[in-house]
Amino acid sequence: MAKKNILIVEDEGITGEYLMLVLSGLYNVTAVVPSGEDAVAVATAARPDLVLMDIKIKGEIDGITAAEQIMRTTGIPVIFVSAYATDYVIARAMETKPCDYIVKPFTSRRLLGAVEKALAGKAGNT
Repeated sequence: MAKKNILIVEDEGITGEYLMLVLSGLYNVTAVVPSGEDAVAVATAARPDLVLMDIKIKGEIDGITAAEQIMRTTGIPVIFVSAYATDYVIARAMETKPCDYIVKPFTSRRLLGAVEKALAGKAGNT
């Protein structure tokens, strides 16, 4: 069975590297991009199986807006991975109907569990 492809949207280098490390071996990381605009462009072109999206990222659009555009135009599921956990931000993010919302800092077990669940949900819908 081919490895699933995951796009990481993270503008902090060390966090992007950590996400890649946790996912390596189990999944292919399509790319690590720092902005909402890059996320939409890469997701549209590469069509990964899943997007891990930070909320506060570089560029003109934040992660919530980028996720909304990606899900609306491609149907690719998104998991938010963010340090922003205020009620307002979480409520706004949940309006996009993500697969999950993981608050930083997180354990690799928490991340991998959310990824597996999201990919299984997508596989069940195709």
